[in-house]
Amino acid sequence: MPGSAKPGRLEGAPDWYGVPLSQLEFEWSEKEQLEIREYCRRIVRNIAQSGERMSPRQRWEATLEGRNHDRLFVECYYFNPYAARALDVLGETLKPGDLCRDPKRLVKAHLATVARYGLDLPVLYPISYPVEVWGATAVMMDYGNPALVGEYPIRSLADLEGLEVPDPRGTGLNPGYLWACGEMKRLFGEHGVDRVMPLAVCIGVDPLGTAGMFMMGWAEFMKALRRNPELCQRSMDLATEWIIRMGQAAIEVGADCLVLCSYAGFAPIQGQEWILDHYVRIGQALGSQVPCWYAMTYERALDWFPAMWERGAVGPGSFRGWFCADVDYRQAIDFSREHDLYCSCALPDRVLCNDPVSVIEDEIRKRCQYGKSHARFSIGIAAVDYSTPPQKLAAAVAAARRYGRF
Repeated sequence: MPGSAKPGRLEGAPDWYGVPLSQLEFEWSEKEQLEIREYCRRIVRNIAQSGERMSPRQRWEATLEGRNHDRLFVECYYFNPYAARALDVLGETLKPGDLCRDPKRLVKAHLATVARYGLDLPVLYPISYPVEVWGATAVMMDYGNPALVGEYPIRSLADLEGLEVPDPRGTGLNPGYLWACGEMKRLFGEHGVDRVMPLAVCIGVDPLGTAGMFMMGWAEFMKALRRNPELCQRSMDLATEWIIRMGQAAIEVGADCLVLCSYAGFAPIQGQEWILDHYVRIGQALGSQVPCWYAMTYERALDWFPAMWERGAVGPGSFRGWFCADVDYRQAIDFSREHDLYCSCALPDRVLCNDPVSVIEDEIRKRCQYGKSHARFSIGIAAVDYSTPPQKLAAAVAAARRYGRF
């Protein structure tokens, strides 16, 4: 399959950069295998010793199907930097960027986080977003994912000429991420975790966010929405195809469900309903294979809900629903209940990071109590980033389990 006509580059890339997934060979040392075995044993032991009637997998399946379950499923979105912090128990010897450079560390970090906090599932986040795929230059960072340097690659229709969507299995850091996702699934099966816990994989950012953040830049994208909508349309066409290929690759390596970070609400929906045609394509391609949902963080995302439902961007045969943070949880739950959609609502990340434990617990309590009115509701915790105090995350998980009981 042809690649980009003007491929970008990643400064400081690891030596396996661009090596196809089928050719990647990361081997575990005997010491690492013992470490992994203990993480997996602890995950299984946490579930066995919880005293709860259902395993996370049973609870997850019951939630998606709208059946009775013992407590609300806990969907905790912890970012890769926090997973690095959970693995780095000695303190500041491991940088978040090391998880981008070494897929084995990405696997261990997520296993360590799930084991330490007794989570209901891991949610793997990409170690790279497709900046250089479209012709830009990016640079590796110690405290984050690779970031754009210089100009955005798409400024005019001419910049799109000859631009092809490559296969993520052989592009940039993506093969390493897919290897980590597949290895998590393999280790789950080897140690019996797959019987009690699903594996969630984030496949990146939606077409709106991809075009706005990684192809054109938000300022130019918003201007082009009014002055040159064809440029936005064609950019999002490429982004949509990339997301579908990324999602298909994630399914093939074993993902039980897919999460797509959504920028719905960043732009007004009125007059821009055509944007949802891209989401429909993604939902039709992936949603029939595994459960998929959006992760939304803009309050105005609620304005998009009716159009998303009417156009089929969410609902039967498409995305199952959404994970909402910084969105009015009552409105999100009410709409989801009315349309029989999956819904998860999280307290604001600023509360999780900055407020006292008592406030965190109260915010979770309110969402649990209201959410129990909807059979397809789960309680969310997000977004857990590097600066989140570990004791506050532990308190949030404990509160979600306590207040989520039926």
